[in-house]
Amino acid sequence: MAQTNPKQPDRRKLIALIHVAKKQLAIDEGNYRMILDRVTGKQSCAEMSLAELNAVMDRMTQLGFVTNKPDKKPGKKKLSPPSRHKPDFDKTQIDLIRALWINAYQAGAVRNRYESGLNAFVKRMTRVERVEWLRDPADCTKVIEALKAMLERAGGTWEPGQVKLNPTADD
Repeated sequence: MAQTNPKQPDRRKLIALIHVAKKQLAIDEGNYRMILDRVTGKQSCAEMSLAELNAVMDRMTQLGFVTNKPDKKPGKKKLSPPSRHKPDFDKTQIDLIRALWINAYQAGAVRNRYESGLNAFVKRMTRVERVEWLRDPADCTKVIEALKAMLERAGGTWEPGQVKLNPTADD
């Protein structure tokens, strides 16, 4: 039985990253092969050792290649914004949707209490990407009715006098 090299996945990732660098730097095939040859004496990444691949990657970095790293920190999620600072007559259907969403979370009908979960739900229901982009009253009503039904099934409340428009996530 052949043994697998534990470094193979790292090697494949490095080769892929070199090809990304080639594309990002807009290097044509001839110049790419020339760079490989000058750095390692080989014209193909498949023939190179891990040390040679790292040397090629260093050269690509010298030529201006920059890896794109995600800016967002994992685990940092945004809660729905509070509507408590608005007077009662100025609260919108979107505020009601957010309040129903939080109540649904508290009742156990929803697993993701964050704005991203609400946005995914709204997108599934209306094909609108974000809850704050809802403009059609019919779409708002569709989402509100679905949330009411979810709350009802979970044993939560949704009557206008019982839905808290200013709930905190810790309630």
